[in-house]
Amino acid sequence: DAASTGALPGESTTAEAGENVRASGAEVGGGLTSAAADEGAGEEGACTALMASLLSPWRSRYLELELRALDDACAVAIAEVGAEGVVDDGEDGGLASRAGGGGGVGGDSGGGSDEHSVALVRTELVLRVLAANTEAVGRCLILAPDADQAACLCHLFTTTARFIRRCVGSLGVRAALARLQAVDGAAMGGRLRFGAALTLLLSAIQAASQLLVLVTAHFYKEVAPHLRLAVNWRTKCELELDATFSSLERQLNAGLEESVTLAAAVVSRTLAAHRRREFHLDDAADPTSLGTDCTAPCATAVAFVQSVLADVSRVL
Repeated sequence: DAASTGALPGESTTAEAGENVRASGAEVGGGLTSAAADEGAGEEGACTALMASLLSPWRSRYLELELRALDDACAVAIAEVGAEGVVDDGEDGGLASRAGGGGGVGGDSGGGSDEHSVALVRTELVLRVLAANTEAVGRCLILAPDADQAACLCHLFTTTARFIRRCVGSLGVRAALARLQAVDGAAMGGRLRFGAALTLLLSAIQAASQLLVLVTAHFYKEVAPHLRLAVNWRTKCELELDATFSSLERQLNAGLEESVTLAAAVVSRTLAAHRRREFHLDDAADPTSLGTDCTAPCATAVAFVQSVLADVSRVL
């Protein structure tokens, strides 16, 4: 009571006054906080509306514009790495259709550095295209309408995969196969030239297989996480991956079969030349090393086959 506290009747104690001040401050502070929150929400809503207005033209035509940007990125990559003329546009008129014919890498015969340069060009091109797809995925998550996002992601990846399927299958492998076809293994010194061309082809096949591993890793890191709830679109992307593997396998198998055919033709020409008495012994093996009696042309043919097998074992 007032007597015990020493306060006059009607007066507040110091403690009560402090409580009143704190209560008033809390009420005022709460009002300011609420007002600031309302103002912040209003500003956020205004920014959201402004962004929606600015992005509206993009969102309505997002996929068309994104594919055009991806096409431009691939064309730039082809030009910068010097891969003009190596992308086969026979499958469709899709990405990088501006990469016309011409003297690309590995187009004609050259030194031993071609194998290395072709592998570098192929790897650089695929890495740049995958980087362009990664950037496209980032834009898609912002610009694509929510209802169309999964479909757009799938379309971007499948389009990219088809482009890579063409450039991986053709770049290096076809050039190496053409060089192998141009070598006369039965001519003077032909075995060494045939072996060098075969090594180039086998290395191109091996490198193409390794690049597909990069494409698969890219899909499961950059694209698949955004398609967890879109099973159908994810499945479509995985089917495109399977198609890429199957297509490349067919092309690589065809290259290997052609190399076997060419090697058999070299043996036939070697023996035929002997029968016509036109044989020139240039890479002759010692007949006694074969453990049996044979003619010099036969020994040379056997040595050629052994060298081919050695090249295959060494590279693959």
